[in-house]
Amino acid sequence: MTTYSRDDQLAVQPESSFGAKIEKSGAYVGRFTLAKERVARTGTRGIEFTFESEDGQTARYLTLWVARANGDKSSTPMACCRP
Repeated sequence: MTTYSRDDQLAVQPESSFGAKIEKSGAYVGRFTLAKERVARTGTRGIEFTFESEDGQTARYLTLWVARANGDKSSTPMACCRP
């Protein structure tokens, strides 16, 4: 049987930026924590990213579509990234 216990410190953290979602558009400094191939039902191919900002906010399910089902490459630039 699984048991759970209350952690008062973790209970107040959602009020801070820890674990919060990025909800405002803008420029953020951080890192990609996940990148995986994505294929839509239509056959369109892309890369799905998860991003974490320096202050712990996250954005999940960011998909960059790179090729159509017929093999045509997408014209979507990836200009938002730099090393």
